[in-house]
Amino acid sequence: MNQALEQAREVVTRATDKPFRWSYRKGSRWVDAKLRPAVRLMQATPLLEEADRKNLSDALQIIGDTHDFNESPLAAIRAYQDACNQDPSNTRVRWDLGDMYYKIGEDDVGCKVLRECLQIDPDCEESLNSLEEVQEIIRDGDQSLHDPTHEWWQVREWISEGHGAMAIKWLKYKRSSYACLYRARVFGMLQDVERCWEQWRMIFEKDDEIGADQSDRFYRPRQLQESLKYWEGLRQCADRFHVFHDWSATGSLCNLFMVAHDKCGRSTQINIQPVDVFDFHIARLSRDSRKAEELLERHPDWYQANRLHIRLTR
Repeated sequence: MNQALEQAREVVTRATDKPFRWSYRKGSRWVDAKLRPAVRLMQATPLLEEADRKNLSDALQIIGDTHDFNESPLAAIRAYQDACNQDPSNTRVRWDLGDMYYKIGEDDVGCKVLRECLQIDPDCEESLNSLEEVQEIIRDGDQSLHDPTHEWWQVREWISEGHGAMAIKWLKYKRSSYACLYRARVFGMLQDVERCWEQWRMIFEKDDEIGADQSDRFYRPRQLQESLKYWEGLRQCADRFHVFHDWSATGSLCNLFMVAHDKCGRSTQINIQPVDVFDFHIARLSRDSRKAEELLERHPDWYQANRLHIRLTR
């Protein structure tokens, strides 16, 4: 048990010593397969030292942020609540919790949590700004940003919580590209590369419009990310994708195709389209310097394409 706890501490410390984007970019194979089991073990350990509890709180916040990025607000709320229980003085996670309640339309609860945050730290500017924003939302009667009762939201929640079997059961008779996309997420979470690839092949053969967000990148197995066939299949149906997010091509975790980040985190406003992302990876995996040059002709300020072109022409 002591050895297992030490290993769990190492995993948690490694995650909390780095910014959130480090864990998220490592994908499901790190967050679901390593970080979450380590967190569960530490949560089940009685009489943790204060330093361990603070680290555990920060790790639970990372898990909550991951659920938030994967559009699973109820899972995020549970993780944030657990984080607050481990370290009640953690105002950053309490602010996230209040903000998440607002996103699902529970404005009164969100206001209560944000006020608690201000009681702990009256100078917490984020909480003050969020509280003013939520109060304005209540006055204006605006709709919540998320609807966790919607059937597709429920599937996201199941996947985020690791309940792949429940998601697959609900998706069993659905044949749309989005149903295939969600099944691919489940199989990616399970690291079942063959069945994940099968769902993507089915997507290639359909003709409906589709979009892939950061969640699809989060759950995508590395074997697919490094497969030339995968990117060539996407390229053949590029006109069907209204968005395709891939942070290894843009450097950005956000779900917009107008920003490419350099290694220092500076952003450049450029209109990167899904077809550009597909061509980027095809050039990378086929080591096609001419295709990389064509990308630069389209987007001279695209940092990642510039680096790729340099690497391929050395």
